[in-house]
Amino acid sequence: MTDRERFLETMSFGTPDRIPYWEFGVHGQALARWHNEGLPRNVSLEEYFGLDKRERIAVNFQMWPEFEQKVLAETDEFQIVIKQFGMKQRRWKDGRIGMPEFLEHPIKTRADFQKMKRRYDPDSPQRYPQPWDEYIKRCKERDYPLYAQAFRHIGFFGPIRNWMGLEPLLFAFYDDPLWVHEMMKFIGDFLVAMAEHIGPYITLDYLVFFEDIGFKGSTLISPKVFRTFMMPHYRRVTDAFRKYGTDIFFADSDGWNDNLIPLWMECGVNGYSPMEVAAGGKGPVELRKEYGRDLLLYGGMDKRVLAQDKEAIEKEVLSKLPYMVEKGGYIPTIDHAIPHDASFENYVYYRQLIREVAEGGK
Repeated sequence: MTDRERFLETMSFGTPDRIPYWEFGVHGQALARWHNEGLPRNVSLEEYFGLDKRERIAVNFQMWPEFEQKVLAETDEFQIVIKQFGMKQRRWKDGRIGMPEFLEHPIKTRADFQKMKRRYDPDSPQRYPQPWDEYIKRCKERDYPLYAQAFRHIGFFGPIRNWMGLEPLLFAFYDDPLWVHEMMKFIGDFLVAMAEHIGPYITLDYLVFFEDIGFKGSTLISPKVFRTFMMPHYRRVTDAFRKYGTDIFFADSDGWNDNLIPLWMECGVNGYSPMEVAAGGKGPVELRKEYGRDLLLYGGMDKRVLAQDKEAIEKEVLSKLPYMVEKGGYIPTIDHAIPHDASFENYVYYRQLIREVAEGGK
């Protein structure tokens, strides 16, 4: 099977030759460690481990133009910077793992929002690879999955949080709900317009919504707020892409999201990732038992075991993967980017176990 055939067969609960081999991602510090522990520097992770190919569509769903990136101040330890999406951050200079400190966001007033809207013109030719006809031809001839995903952009709660900041957005749901409705509608209009630009020419195999709406043991908003503000626009977007043959939609949300999964499903999102079990939510086995074939999944392998030993890795993989391979509709990956405390030896062992289960080994 080609990588695309394998993906589509897996996601349709069919009989692929094996499950796809994917990985969620690897932090830079982990990759630097692995290079010192045996991973060749001139070989990509995909090549070294034989991971299946998938490709993000080369259409720009992000704000355009971006903000000018610049350093405003720095010490021996930190920099204060303006990033490409307009956020003012304080960050470590040595590139260590961890969230930056968010000091300021680009939208504080309605006037700021009006200015931001100019950066989301779906007709902007800079959004589309050129020559467009040649790119369309290449996409139609592909033998690997093609998908759309844009960090901080394809979504609703996630993008607005990054425009405004978390606390201002949470207050705005109650203090200025009409404004939040206006922003949600604007994002929905933009994504529907992008579907109309892409869909007649290129069929995406799947689309990923970025939200990061979960926390540990809870979500950042209630199901009622989600239903009121977000669901109508979710449905518009999934309907727009489905019209052109895209049938798979994943919600990508870190943390605990159990109470929102049925709402996502109600508005046409039939997949969920990455299932961060450290946040206390349900893993792939529990979700498969609860939702059956109505919910597609990828992720769900606890990253913490990679910092432990082979026994812990075996327990994690063998408690989930044989069942999920049998039931279908699932692709294993670590439940978020692999951190620096994961040794290369442990990750090699983890990938060997995945392959043995997937290909009928013991």
